[in-house]
Amino acid sequence: MHGAYQKFKWVLSVWCSIGFAPEGAAQAPFKSNIELHFGGIGTDGANAIVPLADGGFALGGWKSRDGDADVTEGWVLRVDNRGGYVWDLPLPNSAPYGVTALSPAFDGGLVAIDGENEKSKGTTRLSKLSPDGSIDWQRAYGNTGRDALVSIRPTFDGGFILAGRTYFRTAGEADGWVLKLDRNQNIEWFRTLGGEQEDSLESISLSTDGGFVAVGWITQPGDSVLGWALKLDHTGATEWEVKHNLGPDTEFHGVLPAPDGSFVYSASKASELGTGRTVLIGGLSKDGTQTWQQGIKSEGSATVTGLAPAANGSYLVSASIEDDKGQAGLAAGFNQRGRLEFIHRYGGAGNQRALAITARLPSGYAVAGSSKRMQTLDQDMWLLIKR
Repeated sequence: MHGAYQKFKWVLSVWCSIGFAPEGAAQAPFKSNIELHFGGIGTDGANAIVPLADGGFALGGWKSRDGDADVTEGWVLRVDNRGGYVWDLPLPNSAPYGVTALSPAFDGGLVAIDGENEKSKGTTRLSKLSPDGSIDWQRAYGNTGRDALVSIRPTFDGGFILAGRTYFRTAGEADGWVLKLDRNQNIEWFRTLGGEQEDSLESISLSTDGGFVAVGWITQPGDSVLGWALKLDHTGATEWEVKHNLGPDTEFHGVLPAPDGSFVYSASKASELGTGRTVLIGGLSKDGTQTWQQGIKSEGSATVTGLAPAANGSYLVSASIEDDKGQAGLAAGFNQRGRLEFIHRYGGAGNQRALAITARLPSGYAVAGSSKRMQTLDQDMWLLIKR
């Protein structure tokens, strides 16, 4: 245990969903939730959350280093099915934003991605954690100080598939980066993908045929940004690649496979008049063609931060927003046909940022991120469990 980070606060609150204009759906009333804050003096927060077999959750993010509130490092925290503290583990020598992605491992443990400050050892680090929170192994990958892997999924052969961005080809502009590891963490193959300008892959998922689908954004001549999706087979060969202009500055952020072999994506775009951003969820066919789309308009900035499957083929989306009402987190639910079922906005008592979302079976969900409460200048790791 790490005593400086055992403090947490229970808050039972009733909030209303406000501030967003869904296309064709009424906003849903809020029910009671459990809200928790974890952290010590300084800045703490979560970028990732995954559900565990015992009904609890693991959160990955950052915390202020013990004794130095101005320096942050990677942090993984595990809670039980009531949100109670189980264990936490700092990951020293990591980049300021700490753990960027988290995945369950086959043995009941976890695999965490964080950036490593020691460039001679690589710039993206994988840490395999045992179920009790100890480190089994660590490996580093990358060639420059700006390489970053931000999405990870376990593969059926016991390895992992990862996606992000790399400056391997040129130090000036980033390319999309896909990395396949075997069960011993050795690189089986990697791909650098993209054009001549700044590009990035933000999420990768396994397809039902044994391949992989990755999404992100790609910059075109004239600096226009398009949503980017590509399909790779199990050897890394490209089967298809598509670019979607859903509006100004389109960015794909998440992707999941659908049972019929198609895909669901989350995205954001700027409004035509430049007065805000729209959070999007949509469908891609087996060849990458867009099949449906639903949007939620914000009058301020909005960044999609999470996409997760829920019961009965439905989906959950989280976003971090900032508008004239302040900084807040957003959670939205969509059914399997893309119809908006609810929108919940979190904010009011402090500044919340929803940075990840996951389903909680048999019903409800959990949102994680960071929160600056009114009573203190400290920013804490924030977890809200909707009953």
